[in-house]
Amino acid sequence: MRKNVLMPLISITPKNTLSRKSANSWGYRGKRCIPTSSNFPVAPSATRIPPESLLALRLRLASLAPRDPQRPEEVRRVAALFGVSTATVYRALRLLQNPKGLRRTDKGCPRIPSESEMAHYCEVIAAQKIRTENGQGHRLSTNRAIELLEEFGIDTPTTHVRVEKGLLKPTMVNRWLRSWGTTIHA
Repeated sequence: MRKNVLMPLISITPKNTLSRKSANSWGYRGKRCIPTSSNFPVAPSATRIPPESLLALRLRLASLAPRDPQRPEEVRRVAALFGVSTATVYRALRLLQNPKGLRRTDKGCPRIPSESEMAHYCEVIAAQKIRTENGQGHRLSTNRAIELLEEFGIDTPTTHVRVEKGLLKPTMVNRWLRSWGTTIHA
């Protein structure tokens, strides 16, 4: 049964694609034929240059001056070694993975509100939580405190503080409250 399923895959290649002209194309390899489409031939596996060689080449090129005539010679030597064109070597160098930072460059600073605004909002939310604590130690959640700031705003001794919707997220506010040491411990 399984043999019958695989057989049609091999026989779908049209006879005219196996002509003498296409025998040297990508679709023909030795004694067997890989099925091809007339629009899109199946490409052979591309020769890959090992990353170690690319890194060594990058180090050699970095030690040379930008317009040093030795640079293209180094690239030609690597291209000849692996049987690829110089354009392929340059492309591989460009696509070689550079080390990527694990953290944002502005780690520890809020992105959207400035640090002073964020400190002010967190201060207001912490005060809200303290003021709403009952006798059993239960207090207003951060979610609800943010909702109140967004919907109605809060009057402080100096101004009326109101936040636009979606600016503050509960996890962000909790993280900043913890990092600034303004959390309320029961």
